[in-house]
Formats: sequence, C-alpha cells, structure tokens
Amino acid sequence: MTVTQEVSESAPPELGGGLPVLGHVVPFSRDPVKFLVGAQQELGDIFSFRVLGRKFTVVCGPKASDAVFRASDHTMGRKRAYRSMTPVFGKGVLFDLPPEQFKEHVGFLQPALAAKSVSGYRAAMLDEVENYVAGWDTEGTVDLVDVMSELSIFVATRCMIGPVFRRRVGPRLAPLFDDLKAAGRLGWLVGENLPLPAFRRRDRARTTLIELITEEIRAARANGSTADPLVDHLLKSRYSDGRGLTDDVMASLLLAVVVAGEHNTAAVAAWTGVLLLQDPSRATRVAAEQARFSAPTDDIRALGELRRCVTEAGRMHPPTTLLLRDADEDFLYNGYRIARGSTVMLSPAASQRLVHVFPDPHRYDPDRFPDGPHNANPNPLLTFGGGGHRCTGMNFAYQEIMIMWNVLFRHFELELVDSDIRPDYNATTAIPIKPCRVRYRRRTPVPGGESARTSAETSTPKSES
Repeated sequence: MTVTQEVSESAPPELGGGLPVLGHVVPFSRDPVKFLVGAQQELGDIFSFRVLGRKFTVVCGPKASDAVFRASDHTMGRKRAYRSMTPVFGKGVLFDLPPEQFKEHVGFLQPALAAKSVSGYRAAMLDEVENYVAGWDTEGTVDLVDVMSELSIFVATRCMIGPVFRRRVGPRLAPLFDDLKAAGRLGWLVGENLPLPAFRRRDRARTTLIELITEEIRAARANGSTADPLVDHLLKSRYSDGRGLTDDVMASLLLAVVVAGEHNTAAVAAWTGVLLLQDPSRATRVAAEQARFSAPTDDIRALGELRRCVTEAGRMHPPTTLLLRDADEDFLYNGYRIARGSTVMLSPAASQRLVHVFPDPHRYDPDRFPDGPHNANPNPLLTFGGGGHRCTGMNFAYQEIMIMWNVLFRHFELELVDSDIRPDYNATTAIPIKPCRVRYRRRTPVPGGESARTSAETSTPKSES
C-alpha cells in the first residue's frame, strides 16, 4: 500500500451526468482529453467515471501520476489492464506475465535501447530516411501520417531485427503493421477476442510477421550469429533459471519492440511536422538550422531548435493518450482510497493540458523548453511515460524523429496542405486524422546534402541499404 498524504476511507468523487449503461462513452470517445481535463477542473486530480459498465478511476496531473508510476508493480499492475495487447505481443510475453517475469523480458531488450547503443544507429537511421525520400519527385504531395508510419517501421525493423530482414521483407512491412494495429483502442473497450473484422486482420498480420521474424531467428541460429546485435543478444540471453529463449518468445519480443517504437515515434514525428508547418516563421528557423548542420551522424542533439519542437509536439500530442493500471492492492492518495480491484487510468495528454502545469497549454510554444525535455521533479512531461516505467525506447525515438525532420528540411521546401488537423483518438496512438497532406518541393542545391549523404554511405555497407 502506498500512502502519499493523510489516510482516509473516502472513495474518489464520481463524475455525474452519464447515461444508463453507456455512462460517459459518448463524450469520452469523441475527445478523451477534453473530457478528462474538464472532469479534472470540476473534481480535482483524482475522480472516477463509467464507460460501458466499466468504472475507471483517473489520476491526473504530475503529482498524482508520479505517485502511481512510482507504486510497485504488485500495487499497480498491468496484466489485466493491458490484456488487449496480448493478441499483438503474444501469450506469455511482456504484459501477459507477472511483474518479475515482465521485468525479465524488458531486460532482454534494454541493451539495444540504452543510450550508448542508440547513438550507434544514427548512420542506419539516416541512410534509411535518405533512401526513402530519394524516390520522391521534384515536387508533389504526401500524407504525413503515412510517411512517418512507414519510416518508423522501416527504421525500427532495420535497427532492431536487422538490415537483411528489412531488405528481404521490404514493402510488405507497412501493410502488415497497418493490419496489426487495426483494432486500435477497441480492444480494451469491448474485449480483445470478439469476432470482428479488425481483430481478424490483426491476428492474420501477427501470424505472418511472427513467421517472417522466426525465419530470421532460425537462420541466425544456424549460422551461429547474426549481423544484428539485438538478435545476437537474444540468442545468448538466459532466464534467471538458466533457460534460453524459445524462437517464439524471441520473435514476439522483436515484434513488440518494433510495434512500440512505430506507434510512439510515428505519432510524435507527425505532430512535430504538423505544428511546425502551421507556424511558418518557426519552420523557417528550423529549416535554417538544418541547412547549417552538415554532419547529422556526428551529434543530432546539437539541433536545439528542432529538439524543442519535438519536445513541444510530444507535450501537446503525446502518443499514448491513456495509460491503464490495475489496483492489485488498496492505494491511498490525497485523502482518497483507490480500492483493490479498481482500474486506474492516467492520461499524459490530459495532464499536459492542465493550465496549472503548463501555462497557456493549448498554445504551441517550443520555447517553453529552452533546454530540451523538462527536468522538474515530479516531471510534468509524460510523453514517454514516467517513474520507473518510462519508455526504454525514448532516446531511440527522439533521435529517429530528429533525423527524419533533419533530412526532410534539408532536402525539401514543405507546406501543409490541410489546415484543420485533429487527433485521431480511435487509433492506437493519437496520430493526426487523415488526410494530413504536405506539399514538397525539392531544394536545389540541397543545403548540406552531399556531406550528409557521403557520411551515410561511408558508414553503412551498400548491402544493408
């Protein structure tokens, strides 16, 4: 049990005004962020509401969120809350495990996502993005959501599963991942195993992807090693009892790390572009910064203007609108008792739109982060989670997004075609609703282009492109 303030037996206040059986499903589904911010203003940082017969207890704001993030996994569990992810990640993997085994699985993936490892992916990331845009015409129109989703999938599979796999599977990857995430948020609202078309597409896509990844693993076993360090690491990994990982578990972990990376990266990358291009003066400043930067593989963190824009995009539109936890023990906060058995909801998106946390929260203002991501304690910036469960791939995602936009601004003049772009809250992550079109015109000559391209070509073997 976690106690943060005075002990009380009071249950959190419940939001009134819902419909019989349906509860607040209509306003919550239409715009969960607006709904939760309004409820927080009415009831405070802890309250409950009902959707389709389910009761959710919401904690909102940095202090309340931090208290839940810092609770032990035995107090605030995730297995039941994230059962909708089991058909995606697989049975007996990650969220489908008890806390200790979950940590063990995450530990198998951490070496590939550590800061020192992430920097080693720069050349491959740059080469992947350069190759992607090399096929674009001199001018044209693309959908930003599609571009960022495809790039995120291609980069993640190349870095996490390997260049051979990326080259072998090629253009099949993006459609498969589209089907894999077809169920969106429907899974945890109505159940993850109903005979719905979206769920059938999800299951077929997972079966195909696992088969393709397993082929790569078996080839690596047969050869005794692989060019990809993560696959190599998983082949050598052992559970605490000395057992090795089965091919199915390895394939499921590799799929999970790509799925998690694609979801989060694509959403923040797309919003970075939307918000930037809606502010032409700032877009001009960012483009000028990219033109002056001649060696993106050296230290992408030096792009301060761009980094602030990525951080602010993540504040305004974090990829994970909602996070769920299971209260497996009674939990006390701010004079209220969250009873054992409750489903607890956190919302980074709502917390980052509270006026007492970020002044004028609906205004796009990258300068509110002069030194990059926020460092206050508790951290009000929950773009990639918080506490002990902050996303292990955060550094990978930031680096990838920065490289994407560095390449795009160096090569193209960009203009947003669609003016009124809103979040798609029915998607797995809060990506912009399509169409989200950008008009591009290739720059001539490309500022810094030759030196950047030469760096990628000399750092990455041709066989890996």
